[in-house]
Amino acid sequence: MTGHAAPKVRSPSVSARPNSRKLTALGRVGAGLGVSAVAFYLSGRGADWTAIPGYIGRADWLLIAAGAAVLLVSLGLFAARWRALIPEPAVLPTRRAFSCLMVGYLVNTVLPLRLGDAARLGLASRRCGLGLSLLAGALAVERLMDLAILAAAGVGLGLVMTTPRLLGSGLVFVLGLALAGLAALWVLALTGDWLDHAKVGAGRGRRAVAAAWAGRQLAGFQQGLWALRGPARVGQAGGLSALAWVGIALATGLWTRAFGLPVPWYGVVLLVVAVNLGAILPSAPAGVGIYHLAVILVLTTWVADRELALAYAVSSHGVNSALNIVAGLGCLLAEGAAGPASPSGAAQCSRNPG
Repeated sequence: MTGHAAPKVRSPSVSARPNSRKLTALGRVGAGLGVSAVAFYLSGRGADWTAIPGYIGRADWLLIAAGAAVLLVSLGLFAARWRALIPEPAVLPTRRAFSCLMVGYLVNTVLPLRLGDAARLGLASRRCGLGLSLLAGALAVERLMDLAILAAAGVGLGLVMTTPRLLGSGLVFVLGLALAGLAALWVLALTGDWLDHAKVGAGRGRRAVAAAWAGRQLAGFQQGLWALRGPARVGQAGGLSALAWVGIALATGLWTRAFGLPVPWYGVVLLVVAVNLGAILPSAPAGVGIYHLAVILVLTTWVADRELALAYAVSSHGVNSALNIVAGLGCLLAEGAAGPASPSGAAQCSRNPG
């Protein structure tokens, strides 16, 4: 005997076992890229791409810059709405809410898998000591509120223009889902304290620990729905949402005028609805392809020149993406310059309540 231990041989079945999470993520990335590629092909099919730079060069870039400024104000209103949805005594200053929001948009613009919301909630939790489940509750209200506003705007367009029956029925269905979701969250917000349910699961054993953890997460999520308990906060959040979406429509209208597109006001609203509801579909980062196809499908109603419509789609998407990247990087650098988060994070936010 040599005294040397025999080397351990790793089981082939274990070492070769695929990582299901990685495969799922890769599948989602592949699906998004595939959908974007098909959508981009359909949007540019039959177009003369050599004519597009000329249209972009002749656009009124002062109007485009004005639209970008209005869009930035709308994003600030979204940040103020997020702050309004956070339950007291928790503190999420509007300035920090804006920073977290823009970092989320940055992540969605440059990375796959739509991880922007996760980045946004994680940064807010780290900086202000707020629970992720609480932030997720407020985010759920926010998302359903946006979905309801967009779907309602689309349904309302049926009063001033002729829309395909399938589109109208789809928008009514989406509106119903959004309102049903908000109603479900409202019922959950008014139910008893789920912390009591978390205490019921206290005890020994894995099941008891898991039940207690789930109860605490549900309690935090329920706390994030507190704005639904009273009409004042709901009205404030709804008003900020409406103002923000009006600003986005105004920015879109300025951009269509910059390219001389003969699109009426209700066409601009339809453009906003189509682009933002289209973002629900899986796609490459920044919604490449899906955005362009949504724009083309809407603009072909009023614009016969496909190259001009594509020039608008490419430019507006580029300006929007550039705004997300520049503002997001600026906010990310500002958060980094603020130094590491405190153990609770709340001290940094309470010193800057505005």
